[in-house]
Amino acid sequence: MSYEELLELTERLGMVERGVQPARLNELRVVITPTHVKQQLESDRMVAGRNGLVKGGANIDQEEKEANEKMCEEDPIKCCICLDGVLVGQTATRMPCCRNFLHASCAAPWFESHFRCPICKSDIRGGDH
Repeated sequence: MSYEELLELTERLGMVERGVQPARLNELRVVITPTHVKQQLESDRMVAGRNGLVKGGANIDQEEKEANEKMCEEDPIKCCICLDGVLVGQTATRMPCCRNFLHASCAAPWFESHFRCPICKSDIRGGDH
């Protein structure tokens, strides 16, 4: 395709929006509270502590269950982009689709060029994108 043809195509299609509007990201921002941590911890414990949970075809033993629970207690909320902990008092972006958290500083660059959740791939633009 020639340069002129690309220009013509751009004129016909208009600007293609790839990211998420900053106003939408602001709607999804929360300051992490102890309640968020408690909810995440309870959710993680349910997953880690289920009876009959299998890994590699074998039942997880009690020692591994306890290790999983300890890990959840030490760092219950992790940013899904950088994998660092999200602490009480920090600003995070909570995904409306899968309820995962991202540091606000990690979410901003991601959503400049993407409009899908980095975890579940749902469109997070909301309403009239």
